[in-house]
Amino acid sequence: MSQATPTPSSSPKFDSQSEFEVFLAHNSEDKTAVEEIARQLKNLKLGIKPWLDINEIRPGEPFPDAIQKAIQNVKAGVIFIGKKGLGD
Repeated sequence: MSQATPTPSSSPKFDSQSEFEVFLAHNSEDKTAVEEIARQLKNLKLGIKPWLDINEIRPGEPFPDAIQKAIQNVKAGVIFIGKKGLGD
């Protein structure tokens, strides 16, 4: 009995009870690379909406509060550790 391999169009989408599926934690030194990864995730057409600080924190909004709120409302988190380490 063979199993069919899902194609991108038949792959299940994330059912979204939260607004974002994945939180992208990174060092600010690695922001350019992480922004590219976020762009690629959005373009996969699998319903993966990444949370990235530069896109989601409004000017004047307290950074720690925004991060705490985001972490509570995502389904998964990814921590990027680049050459500069975890950093800020």
